[in-house]
Amino acid sequence: MIGVEINLETGEVSEIKTEKRLRTQKGKSLLQFPEEYVVIDIETTGLSPQWDEIIEVAALKLLNGEIVDKYQTLLKPSFPVDPFISELTGITNKMLETAPIFDDIYQDLQHFIGDNILVGHNVNFDIN
Repeated sequence: MIGVEINLETGEVSEIKTEKRLRTQKGKSLLQFPEEYVVIDIETTGLSPQWDEIIEVAALKLLNGEIVDKYQTLLKPSFPVDPFISELTGITNKMLETAPIFDDIYQDLQHFIGDNILVGHNVNFDIN
């Protein structure tokens, strides 16, 4: 692979040979937007992926830009949601009292997503 190097002092441009790096953690590049995909979003009990838990999963399945299916569920955490998170998300502890736990909905969510491409907002947070 050929790249360029620019000397900022002289402005001289020269070609350099670089090695192609494999990014095994990344998804595939797309040359065009997919016809079918799933948009997903989660809400959590806080901002720490180590300590906090998912309290809501919502997903939309789109085909040619039209919503064709929806999935949404609240999830019961193992500890109460603090008032800041309730204010931020609109999700209260009362709403979560009878909600399932993540293990109970995992297969349904996986089935809903299927082999579709996932699209999300702020996914760096969600992935963690």
